[in-house]
Amino acid sequence: MKAKKRKQRKITTKLHIDDWTTEDNLARIRGWFRNGLTDEEVCKKMDIGVTTLYRWQKESPELRQAIVDGKAPFDDMVEEALFKRAIGYEVTEGRINEDGTKVMIKKHIPPDTTAGIFWLKNRRKDKWRDKWDVEVTGDVPVVIVDDLDE
Repeated sequence: MKAKKRKQRKITTKLHIDDWTTEDNLARIRGWFRNGLTDEEVCKKMDIGVTTLYRWQKESPELRQAIVDGKAPFDDMVEEALFKRAIGYEVTEGRINEDGTKVMIKKHIPPDTTAGIFWLKNRRKDKWRDKWDVEVTGDVPVVIVDDLDE
């Protein structure tokens, strides 16, 4: 069976980290992430591979901060929405009756158990993680039995 060759991206220009750490380009990168683009989509715009982006982040604190600043607003919104969903919340909706009058209705959205579990597993790992590492200290006797009665 013939081995499949990996499809490699063709890069037309040889870019360097210095090309992307100017103030204008850092602002552009912040904006792309702020608009909700993924790492892969931003890399495509930058004409680099994802591993290059990750390497450049380690080399350039300015680039790393631009990415963090671009992603932060969305991360904050999702965190807030997850928290609200975990504890439940109330929302007011406007409806129009058959006679044309507008009525405001207050609805209670109940807490979501899955959102609560997810929140606790990530925020309170010490108490809520699935896997526990238990360390046994001291001597543990081991008995080896050669002859087993059949």
